[in-house]
Amino acid sequence: MAKLNKEQWKELLAKVKNGDQSIAELAKTYGISSNSIYKKVEKASDTDGSLLEMNRLRREVKELRQVIGYVTHELNKEKKLL
Repeated sequence: MAKLNKEQWKELLAKVKNGDQSIAELAKTYGISSNSIYKKVEKASDTDGSLLEMNRLRREVKELRQVIGYVTHELNKEKKLL
């Protein structure tokens, strides 16, 4: 398993904060365990897990927006048929 230097951890934590990649994807990319990332994130967060929770909520909001867009599109299609 790889050992990351301070710069690599800084880069990795920035990617976690950005939320574009999952912890599992980042762990595979950097050659470390997901557990190592979770521990580092907890240490770096103001409160335990707040960063992870924020990213989870961002993904959820994105998914909900997609559902709303789909439902709106389907309703508009039905209105046109009437």
